[in-house]
Amino acid sequence: MNARSERGFAWASTSITCIFVAWIAATQSTRIAPFESLFSGLGVSLPLTTRIALAASRNPFPILGGLVVILFLVLKEVVLKNKWATTCVNLCAFLVVDGASRFADTSMGMPMIDLMGKIK
Repeated sequence: MNARSERGFAWASTSITCIFVAWIAATQSTRIAPFESLFSGLGVSLPLTTRIALAASRNPFPILGGLVVILFLVLKEVVLKNKWATTCVNLCAFLVVDGASRFADTSMGMPMIDLMGKIK
């Protein structure tokens, strides 16, 4: 690949990663909010991971975190000259944001699984 196509590929992967981060940041609170109202109505003690996920999903934390990640992704394109390194950073950012989102989703399911076990 020549330098121009490497830059194009790097910016394309940065754009896709930024769109993914923005989508996760924008939808995180709306995905978690129904669980928060459900859990408050149950009156049960929640696991630590669920309490952490609930606290972290309250506005403005997901939006601010997403903006920081997006700003970092765009700035690294300007600073780093090795475009393969920037693409690797994009992959790492994608995996971290996806992992955090999956952590929150799994944390919301844990009390439900516990509740189902108590009903049986």
